[in-house]
Amino acid sequence: MAEAASHFEDVINSGFYFLADDFGEIFATEFGPGSVFEIQHASNRPGDFGCCFAAGPLNNPTEGNINVQFFGMRDFVGDTYASGWSFCPVTPDLVDFMQGDPRMAHTIVDGNALKADGASYTEGFQNTDYFIRKYAPLEANRATDGEVSLAWPTNQREIRYADVLLMAAEALVRGGGSESQARDYVNMVRNRVGLDDLNSSLSGQNLLDAIYDERRMELATEGHRFFDLVRTERAAAVLPGFVAGVHEVLPIPLIEIDLTNGRFNQNPGY
Repeated sequence: MAEAASHFEDVINSGFYFLADDFGEIFATEFGPGSVFEIQHASNRPGDFGCCFAAGPLNNPTEGNINVQFFGMRDFVGDTYASGWSFCPVTPDLVDFMQGDPRMAHTIVDGNALKADGASYTEGFQNTDYFIRKYAPLEANRATDGEVSLAWPTNQREIRYADVLLMAAEALVRGGGSESQARDYVNMVRNRVGLDDLNSSLSGQNLLDAIYDERRMELATEGHRFFDLVRTERAAAVLPGFVAGVHEVLPIPLIEIDLTNGRFNQNPGY
């Protein structure tokens, strides 16, 4: 952890990155000041679903972000958003957790509020009426050619500066480093959205819990939660059906084991 903290602080002290003043701009502006690593997507290479199947050559591949299509509301009719497939609904648990946090409006789409304003959509599997906002399909970003569902130009934000600050804070505390510096890093993330500093008396596990809560707020719906829970050994207590010692990894496909004549051993529990 001490070594990890040192690497994170190399990034922090590089002067290359800083937090955008407006949290809402992070997913409205690509390659912003807090973008450490971002996967580029574009809508200007039209294509079709022939790019998605291994049965034949990769005909008409696109450079779009299909994840965006999964997150949108199915058969949506209304303002701002475009129609999607209603996968990955936001859990009520996250909605409850983020109540009162200024980042919530930029993180979660409240479908009931949209319907109250006259919008409509078809309820998908495991519908909660809450949807991912950060990667929602926007009507303004719709492709004008090819298979629209494959051509969303929204970049994937893989590593953000706020993530680096919070990872540094966690590594400092877990590695026996400066807890004061760890609190400062967390406070930078909180202050950017108008939240007060952490209590200066927070220390040890209480400080770690505050860092984990901050990660859940700041990075919600960005794909970090599962790995955070596994890394901090909290997955079995939080995720229904998770079995410690098994579900941290996926099973190795049988075909891969067969191709190595059994030199690969199946992961434990599968």
